Amino acid sequence: MVEEVRRIILTKEELLIALDAYRRVKPDFLPAGKMLQCKQDPGGAFVLTVELTYGSTKQMLEFSFKQNDLLDPIVKFCIANNIVLPLESKKSIAVEGEKFVLLIHMNSWEPEKKR
Repeated sequence: MVEEVRRIILTKEELLIALDAYRRVKPDFLPAGKMLQCKQDPGGAFVLTVELTYGSTKQMLEFSFKQNDLLDPIVKFCIANNIVLPLESKKSIAVEGEKFVLLIHMNSWEPEKKR
């Protein structure tokens, strides 16, 4: 069986842009604030650090996400940036070093059998 896998690789900066754009569309996703970093913890969850400013007071908050929680923001980022994604595919998120990867598994197929 043959399977095609496509990889779309985002830097940390691009991931933060994707999360910020998603937050504007879905305000309940995260509070307004400056997104500083996103990293993966040893348990596999993603931890996003957001700096909130209230007058002269600054507060740092950390939000934890499962891998699938980042799927929607990254897919919407791709669509907004004219990166074509196949509709009929399985999508997942992975981390490779400092990069965030959208893995796209397209329909598998079997070659024709010779008679």
